[in-house]
Amino acid sequence: MDAYKPPDSKLIRSGDIEIKPLKAILIGLIFTVILAIMLSSVIMVITALSLGIPITNEGLEKQLAQAPLFLLLDVVVSLLFLYLSGFVAAKYVPTQETKYGLILGIITIILYIAFFMQADAFEQYPQWYILISLSGIMPAIYLGAKKRRKTS
Repeated sequence: MDAYKPPDSKLIRSGDIEIKPLKAILIGLIFTVILAIMLSSVIMVITALSLGIPITNEGLEKQLAQAPLFLLLDVVVSLLFLYLSGFVAAKYVPTQETKYGLILGIITIILYIAFFMQADAFEQYPQWYILISLSGIMPAIYLGAKKRRKTS
């Protein structure tokens, strides 16, 4: 007779949660760096075609660096991918989303600054674009991680 047996519990104890911080950071970086750069390149081509700028033009990036349509689309897409990176990375670090979101954000800021320096973006792009791009990293990743925490 099972009348005296305690019911099975669906409660997850903190010791039962599997945390994969390295996987969280790597997957987050895939979203913040690789996928964002790929989509930014697609946006660059689409914007160039819509503005009538030849894609083979050597000054394509310099011309697009002054095109508000491209800059606005690029910022929005970048912030979206930063948000998604926080959301996806938080899946692998339950109960520690904020901590690893902060780590992912710091690494992403360092990588963005390195990319901007390598591409001479500080000279080519308007200051508002760089300011929004860099200052939006931490809030977007944090909000994505926080959203995951609420949905988990």
